Amino acid sequence: MRKSRLSEIIKEEIQRYVSHPHKQISVDGHSVDCELADDDASRMKGLMGRRNLADGEGMLFIFPRETQQSFWMRNTPLSLEVAFADASGQILNVEEGVPHSEEKMLSAGPAKFVLEVPLGWCRNRGIGPGSRLQFKD
Repeated sequence: MRKSRLSEIIKEEIQRYVSHPHKQISVDGHSVDCELADDDASRMKGLMGRRNLADGEGMLFIFPRETQQSFWMRNTPLSLEVAFADASGQILNVEEGVPHSEEKMLSAGPAKFVLEVPLGWCRNRGIGPGSRLQFKD
């Protein structure tokens, strides 16, 4: 990788980290440093265009009310796992997001939270329906 490209990536990552609110959560005791998508603009953009997401990082979408959620991977070059959770934080289902796919991934019931993490993060930790998101202070 060219030095200028590496510098560009580092600047993008620093800017992303300082410009987006973050929250530490855990899922069945496994920590995730999450960018928060808690308004319409951040929920619409999500991880579109993002080229990397480290193990232990994710994006937590927070919706104003619990309802069926529908996600797709348009303009998202990453392979992701998408975990839908109800208002109590209980995971309803986990779907695998294929890069750039416009196929809808639906929550198995009304969901208030959606967690996107790198592909394999949930599977490798045995996280699935019935697992619980916990919010750290």
